[in-house]
Amino acid sequence: MPKAGTEPILSFGIRWILPVMMLCVGFKPVCWGQQPLSGAVYSGSGEPLSGTVLSWSSEINDRVSEAKSISSEQGYFSFEVSFPGKLSASILGFMPWDSLIQEQPSTPVRIRLRAQVIALETAEISSQSVNRLEWMSSLSEGGLYRGIKSTVIRPEKTLVVPGEAEARNIFAGLPGANVWESDAAGLQLGVGVRGLSPNRSSHLSMRQNGIPIAADPLGYPEAYYTPPLEAVSTIEHVSGAAALQYGSQLGGMLNFNMKSGDWNAPGELEALISGAAYPSNLPDIRGHMHLSVQQHGGSEKASHYVLIDHKQGQGWRKNAAFESTTLLGTWKQRWNNEHGAFVLEESITAMRRLEQQPGGLTDTQFENDPQASYRARNWFRVNWNIGTLGLQWKPSTLWDAQLNVHGLNAERVSLGFLGTPNRVDPGEDRDLIWGDFRSIGWDIRSTRRWMQANGQRYHALVLGWQGYLGENTMRQGFGDDTAEPHFQWVDFDQRQSSFYVLPNTQSSVFAQGIVSISDGLSITPGYRWEWIRTEAEGSYREVILDGAGNFIEDSLFTSSQSRNRHVMLPGIGFSWKPSSQKEWYGNAVRNYRAINFSDIQLQDLGVMVDPDIQDEGGFNMDLGCRQQLKRISYDLSVFGLWYQNRIGLLPATIPDPVLLEKPILLRTNLANARTVGLEAAFQWNIWTSENQQDHLSTQMAGSWMHGIYQAGGEPSIVGNRLEFAPERMLRIGLTWKSPTWGAQIQWQGISQQFTEATNALRTPQALHGEIPAYGTIDLSIGRSIGGFHIGLKINNASNTMYFTRRALAYPGPGILPSDGRNIRLALSYRPAEKKP
Repeated sequence: MPKAGTEPILSFGIRWILPVMMLCVGFKPVCWGQQPLSGAVYSGSGEPLSGTVLSWSSEINDRVSEAKSISSEQGYFSFEVSFPGKLSASILGFMPWDSLIQEQPSTPVRIRLRAQVIALETAEISSQSVNRLEWMSSLSEGGLYRGIKSTVIRPEKTLVVPGEAEARNIFAGLPGANVWESDAAGLQLGVGVRGLSPNRSSHLSMRQNGIPIAADPLGYPEAYYTPPLEAVSTIEHVSGAAALQYGSQLGGMLNFNMKSGDWNAPGELEALISGAAYPSNLPDIRGHMHLSVQQHGGSEKASHYVLIDHKQGQGWRKNAAFESTTLLGTWKQRWNNEHGAFVLEESITAMRRLEQQPGGLTDTQFENDPQASYRARNWFRVNWNIGTLGLQWKPSTLWDAQLNVHGLNAERVSLGFLGTPNRVDPGEDRDLIWGDFRSIGWDIRSTRRWMQANGQRYHALVLGWQGYLGENTMRQGFGDDTAEPHFQWVDFDQRQSSFYVLPNTQSSVFAQGIVSISDGLSITPGYRWEWIRTEAEGSYREVILDGAGNFIEDSLFTSSQSRNRHVMLPGIGFSWKPSSQKEWYGNAVRNYRAINFSDIQLQDLGVMVDPDIQDEGGFNMDLGCRQQLKRISYDLSVFGLWYQNRIGLLPATIPDPVLLEKPILLRTNLANARTVGLEAAFQWNIWTSENQQDHLSTQMAGSWMHGIYQAGGEPSIVGNRLEFAPERMLRIGLTWKSPTWGAQIQWQGISQQFTEATNALRTPQALHGEIPAYGTIDLSIGRSIGGFHIGLKINNASNTMYFTRRALAYPGPGILPSDGRNIRLALSYRPAEKKP
């Protein structure tokens, strides 16, 4: 397999980048005549203060000696210093403290700090309130988010009935989220933003606990694995400005923070069982079940979290059976020593899924019967395995560091008849497409803070080195002619087939900082450099028959391609806080997206790739205001996304020895494009009872966008609307919660959108055309008794017949209808919280 270019970048990183970063983290100046100095830091009320930065400075014989330490969880600190000197202590929320010490004290030093009222980060406050929107903190575990558009979603807090499977409800708080709804039980997530395709969320950097979960972030950035919602603590979306820290996806980063065991917590067991049923005219009863069990706990030094999640049943349409099982485990250990505080984390994720796919419909078939299925032999299998090892280090300096190493071993296999929905399945051998994905990656970050004298503000710098090595294979040929999920090749070497190896290599470094100009104003400059190498090496066999089944051509073609890039991504943002509750923010960041070699030479899909296709580029801009008041919180912003060499589909023809001219869809660089718009999120706590236990609130998230093709490519599409860019999207929810009851109404309305650049409304094969405007309403009610909770939810209560997706191949091709009305009943158990 081609590996050219891998060793130089690894060698460079190991020899230079890693030592420099470790030097920055661990450097301590040499001191002379040192003696131990120890003590403890307390608040005014006598509580130990962990994380306090202790600094020592002295000057002896023109030699300056400095030392730093950070107090432990019990407030203790200890380091070697030279007397006499000055001892200083500082921590956010307390007044700075310093004292001159002439000689070594005979007893440990006791430092008591006075509390100080400061402007806390809005996201830190919001998590404690039921009526406030949330966004990311300025600095969080190696990430910098000041001046960046972001959204934080807490599913357990925003949803009334546990076990939610509808992505439109989960992401109801994310403005501009274009969600595909074409499977049962929430098996496959498809989210797009700002006119970018929702296809398996491939225009977002999909992550779990900050670790990529897509098949291949470079060559095949599609996420076939969706984290089980019962294990999710928060969902974070960061706009395209996230490219500086997380790579070059134009849609930004979508991260699922998973639950973990608490320290010093007894072992607890939680469970959920739910069932959904579809009222239908079909002769059989259709529905599915969901079982989830999780166990967690921890001691002083270790914690654990384990979950098993199983879904099984049938979807709304015929030929839509499925079974999916996910196992997730996380273990943590922590310790302190003279080098600082450490937290080590190991996690594994394993998912197995088998689906029968009912195939797509033409527009006429959908209008006649959306539940119909004309494909009984199509199957899809996914095996997804992810392992991670993480280390957090807080040394006795003003730096901290995070190291994450991750590996992925996965496969996706599709089997079935790939003909367009206006063709009848002839019952012959089926198309079999097999993708194997293997990769390892790493993410090393270090953060430095500089506290200002008044304690009200700070400067910060985040440095990072990320790397990725992937080797993937894509194979296509034929399977057998049965209707069973037999994923086995039939005459692979003798018939039309393809076999490609797709190695990818990436190494990148970035730096981003916070420069505080005044107590309320700061700027956030950043820069990212990426080295990318994508390769494709393999062969495909082309067999052409005439109408009588005679061979016209049987040829074997081989190819080998590779591309190297050096990509520079600058960016800058600002944050202005005129008060502790209000912030104006903005940013401008350059983005980049490499082409996907994995699309090359897949046969009989009706799509061909332009051999001269080029990488995509562009940049994102945001300008907004967010505020949290006593009853109202909002985030209102305008955005612009400028796209260079946008890749899409155009109808075209190619020479054919039988048909003379064969119609296809050509995947190529269409033109430059621009999307501008408005995004708004609003939450209002309408009523709160006197005892603060009962709440009635409403939440709204919406967007208006206008995306068009501009000059720079195909002249016939200039001025056309961008595909997957509905001009209006609005989701509104009304929620009432008390300690024992909860009720919720959720409505969404999505305007018309197109699926390709010509803006065709309807085509005979239904592979492309418009997606008409639609609206749905969902109703929920729940009751809690002790540790038990029972909930009832009616999805699509209005029984709207609609669709959100036209597929070019699997799981179609054609229109994929969304579910009609269905009813879900859920019973969950969680140990009741013990009152102190």
